[in-house]
Amino acid sequence: MNFVLRAAVIGLALVSLARASEYSYVDISGQPQSIEQQIGNGDWVVVEIWATTCTICERNAHHMVEFDRRYQNKSVKVIGISADGKVRVDAAQDFVSRHNISFLTLLDDASNTTQFFEKSLGDVWPGVTPTYLLFDPEGEAVGYNFGPIKPEMLEKLITKLGGNLG
Repeated sequence: MNFVLRAAVIGLALVSLARASEYSYVDISGQPQSIEQQIGNGDWVVVEIWATTCTICERNAHHMVEFDRRYQNKSVKVIGISADGKVRVDAAQDFVSRHNISFLTLLDDASNTTQFFEKSLGDVWPGVTPTYLLFDPEGEAVGYNFGPIKPEMLEKLITKLGGNLG
């Protein structure tokens, strides 16, 4: 459960990272959404990529719900991306309902998300769920994690990178 910090991947060199851009999704209710409008607005953003067929996602959904509720009004937000796509929208909606997910949840068949991950982090997303991406308040991708993650780890990471969760 090691969160890969972007600085660790690129060494100590200062590098301008890609901003999340050019990726349009639909939300769980079918409304068009641009992820670019959600990232880089002064908040830390955790993007969770999940799937309804992922047993780890099912077991750990409550962690991001808890994290989102704890920091909802404190410059941190969570965005979910269901890799189930529009063909499994009913399953994704059921997942969101069962877990009382109130944060923005987008749908994708993984093609948009693959490109988004690669452009944001300069690395290949292997299609693993869950996957977590962390963006700083300016919209720069600062790290990612494949597999489950607990809110405490995200809290420590954001604080270590200069975020104030007070």
